[in-house]
Amino acid sequence: MLKVKGKKVTLTTDGCTDVNGKAVINYVLLTEDTTVFLEFVYTGSESHETPYLASNTLRVMEQLDFVSIAAVVTDNTATNQPVWSTLQQKKPMVFFHGCISHALNLVVKDLVDRLPWLGQLAANCRKLVHFLKKSQQLWFELRRLQSMEGK
Repeated sequence: MLKVKGKKVTLTTDGCTDVNGKAVINYVLLTEDTTVFLEFVYTGSESHETPYLASNTLRVMEQLDFVSIAAVVTDNTATNQPVWSTLQQKKPMVFFHGCISHALNLVVKDLVDRLPWLGQLAANCRKLVHFLKKSQQLWFELRRLQSMEGK
């Protein structure tokens, strides 16, 4: 935490499901040269609705009195848009917005839905990866060839 003390930071939140199928929200601080994992919260039976997400994000923000929060980046979901405006009223000097990666992911999903052949290609790629991962020798050979090409 000493590396980010006194710096302008971006707080990122990411809601996901862990390997056990439990809903979790991760909180991470970013500066131009440092990434600091802050905490994760198992949300249990809490619904990922605006009041819960806003209060939990505000709770984390208020613990960060040793940095200057310039922005908060969340998933780019319809649920998070009212979270941004709720938090903007309480923290007017902070920029709240969605993640461009999530937005691009939604665009690609929409594109795949509209082009059946692209969806089939993606499904076949997943099958190929699954097949390769089942064979330790094939997977090792693929990784070796990729590293030779600098990938």
